[in-house]
Amino acid sequence: MNTTRLGFRGAASAFALLCGSLLFGCGAVETHSSDFGWMDGRAERRGDGTGALRVRWERQLVTPDDGDNLFDTAFVPVELSVAALDPGRNRVYVGASDGAVRGLDLDGRELFRYETGAPIESPLVIDREQGTIYAVSVDGKVFALADDTGEPDWTKELTVPTRQEPLLTEDAIYIISETDQIFALNRADGELLFSYKRDETGDDAFAIAGHAGLARFQNTLVTGLTDGTVVAIDATDGSLKWELPTSIDVEAAEGQTIEFHDVDTTPVVSEEGLVYAASFAAGLYAIRIGSGTVEWREPEMTGITGLAIAGRWLVVASADSGISLIERHSREVAWQREVQRGAPTQPILTRDGLVLVGESRGSMVALSLSSGQEMSRIDSGFGFSAPPRVAGPYGWVLSNGGRLFAFGVRN
Repeated sequence: MNTTRLGFRGAASAFALLCGSLLFGCGAVETHSSDFGWMDGRAERRGDGTGALRVRWERQLVTPDDGDNLFDTAFVPVELSVAALDPGRNRVYVGASDGAVRGLDLDGRELFRYETGAPIESPLVIDREQGTIYAVSVDGKVFALADDTGEPDWTKELTVPTRQEPLLTEDAIYIISETDQIFALNRADGELLFSYKRDETGDDAFAIAGHAGLARFQNTLVTGLTDGTVVAIDATDGSLKWELPTSIDVEAAEGQTIEFHDVDTTPVVSEEGLVYAASFAAGLYAIRIGSGTVEWREPEMTGITGLAIAGRWLVVASADSGISLIERHSREVAWQREVQRGAPTQPILTRDGLVLVGESRGSMVALSLSSGQEMSRIDSGFGFSAPPRVAGPYGWVLSNGGRLFAFGVRN
C-alpha cells in the first residue's frame, strides 16, 4: 500500500501538524531547582501548578542548534518521548529530540548522557532487575543501555522509522515501525527473532501522522496498521492469528475527497481479553482477542488519540470530542470534557483517581476520574504532545520545546 502521511488532527479541525516543528506563541518559562527528594516526604514548593499537580523542578533538555534562546523563536520542537522511572534507585531516564538519552537523579542533575545520533521520539522502557534501559531512535536503531553508565550493551539497526514504545517480555523486546513492521529481538543480544509485515494491498491511501503501538495479552500481540487493519499475531513466532479491516466501515462524508482509514491509537486489552481499538474515521471497536470478533462499534467516536482502562470504565481521548469516560459494556457516557488547546495525548491514570492528559498546544491537565472535573493544570508555554510517566505520588513529563517537568500528584 502506498501511503501519504498528513499532519496530526487538532481539536478544532480534522488535523494539525504534530511532526517536525509547531508554531506556538512564545513566553519565558522560569527554570527551578529542586530542594527535596522523591520519596523522602519533604514538602513541595508552592506556586508552581495548582491543586492536584505541583511542579517540583524543571530542566531544559533541548536547545536550538544555533545557540539562540529557545523562547525567542516561534518554532518549537515537538517532543514525543516519555521518561522511564526507577523508584528503587531514585533515577529518571529520558530521551529527547536532540538524540540524547539522559540519566538524571531526583533533583534533575545529569548522571550520564548517551548520544544515539538521531532524535528519540518513542518512550524509553527499563528492566529494573537487569538494570537495562531500552531506547529506539527515530531512524530505527535500538539501544540496550546500562542504567548506571548509559553505555550500550548492544545496538541493533532496523533502518525503519520508529516512534512507538517498545514492549518487553522476559526474553524479547517487540518494536513496531511507522511502516507497519513488527520486530521481535532477543533481549540478551538484540538478534532478530522474527518480523511480521502484512501483505501489501496495492491501494493508495492518505494517513494521519502517527502509528499505533503494541499491546499484549498472554501470547498474543495486537496493534493497528496504516491501512485501517487491526491485527493479532503470535508473540512466539510472529504468525498471524487474525486481522480485522476497519476501512470497510468508513463512510465518506458528502463532498469529502480524502479518506483516512488508519488505526493510529495503541489498543488496550481488558483482563477478560477484550481489545479496544480505534480507527480515525470508523470509530471505536471492542474486539474479542481470541477470535477477532467485533463485540460492538461506536462509529461516532472518531479522532481518538488515546485509550485507558479503569475497571469497568474506558477513558477515551479524542481530538473531535475531548476526554470521555464510558462504561465498557453499556457504552454509556458518564462524562465528557472538551480539550481547550490542540489535540489530547494518551490519558494516564493515577492511583489517586486522576486522569492526566496533555494538550498539544496547551497544558497538562489533571481531571477527576469520577466526575471529569478539572483538578489542576501545568503550563509549559508550548504544549504537551507526550503523556507523563507516574510512579506513586510523583511524575515526570517532557513538554514541547524540550523542557522536563518533575511534579507531585495528589487528589
